[in-house]
Amino acid sequence: MLNQVILVGRLVKLEEPNIILKVVSATTYDEWLLEIELPHNIFSNAQAYCGVDSVIGVKGHLEQGNKIVGEKVTFLAPTKGGEEDDSNTVQESTETESQS
Repeated sequence: MLNQVILVGRLVKLEEPNIILKVVSATTYDEWLLEIELPHNIFSNAQAYCGVDSVIGVKGHLEQGNKIVGEKVTFLAPTKGGEEDDSNTVQESTETESQS
């Protein structure tokens, strides 16, 4: 059975080990605030490269009780660090980076 979640939304809050992501439905325009648990190394990168109102993508899975656990974070429009970057570069944070 496939157990995979892919979300894109605006970062509302970073509080270790969880982030709060605001997601908007593409069809009904409903808004949800979703709490996502991240492993320590991925949370550290998220904290370093993005801040509140950053647009990020999260790939993860569901655990018992509808808990979302993130496995990969993609920084689509980071807002931390002053200047906005106009290029289309995407910075990724994966668990394998910490093993390198």
